[in-house]
Amino acid sequence: MSNNNVMFQVWFVMSYKSEERDISESEFQEEYELRKYEYLKRERIRVSNSVYRCTYCIGKRYYHPKELPQHASNLDRGSQRRTRGEQARHRALERFVRRYLCVEDSSEPPTTTQSPAVCDRDKERLFVWPWMGVVANIPTQVKDGRRVGESGSKLRHELATKGFDPVTVHPLWSCFGHSGLAVVEFKNDWDGFNNAIMFEKDFDLNHCGKKDYVTILERDRGQRLYGWIARDDDYKANGLLGEHLRKNGDLKTVCGKEAEDQRKDAKLLCNLTSTLKEKYDHLREMEIRYEETTQSLIKVMDQKDSMVKSYNEGMFQFCKFAKRVKQKKTISGILL
Repeated sequence: MSNNNVMFQVWFVMSYKSEERDISESEFQEEYELRKYEYLKRERIRVSNSVYRCTYCIGKRYYHPKELPQHASNLDRGSQRRTRGEQARHRALERFVRRYLCVEDSSEPPTTTQSPAVCDRDKERLFVWPWMGVVANIPTQVKDGRRVGESGSKLRHELATKGFDPVTVHPLWSCFGHSGLAVVEFKNDWDGFNNAIMFEKDFDLNHCGKKDYVTILERDRGQRLYGWIARDDDYKANGLLGEHLRKNGDLKTVCGKEAEDQRKDAKLLCNLTSTLKEKYDHLREMEIRYEETTQSLIKVMDQKDSMVKSYNEGMFQFCKFAKRVKQKKTISGILL
């Protein structure tokens, strides 16, 4: 066998092994990234409404929601010193953030700063306002002929511990006792809306959202709680839930609420501008009065100075005249 044939066979074997290694590494990267993506569904990366953490960085660095995908993207495509494991973990983080947190790339200007937690597709969806959530499948038991379940304060404490900051929790009761449903009320501002959205996403990540509650048979739900943000279908529903929502809330879209807030802000700005103008006019009037009073006072002081000067000149002349008269009398007395 010639040397050329031997070299060709060696080159062919090495190329095949290199290609096989690249394929296996690629498959490993994809599998590793998928496992890290599934891990993020169980790991809490949300610290507060405006702060998230990178659970894969040493020291657990914190970021604004719009900065987190950019951070993950930079580490994925960044320095060659990054290991493939780091890049795969941050690809999983970027994928997770864009899928579940509905944040935009920080390099793009934000379209709105009032409701950053909601996706564009939900802008026209009707939500119950004040913002409310629904918790279903609450465990109950029969006691003294009625069904009883955990109190609203306990459930509120559990939700507050997760960072959702609920205002209050209302368990729904019927003539038979606890219905297994509860309505969670959030603050009626945009922070409250963001908390309600994160409340829903938290249940979705654990496959305990409304879709899961509806599709899973009651006997297969077990002891898990299900939750979602209250929307128009809940508001219009028959039964305890619909009655409670209609009694305590209204239906509003995110766009409608934003427009309402803008109208209120514009009205407030107009009122403040009017008040400021009135205060300015009053201040200007006081300045004019002050200037008039100052000028009048200066005029009076000038008149006073003039009178004092005239008085002093008159007294000087009088004293001078009296002195001459006295001198004349003295001279006349001597001559006589």
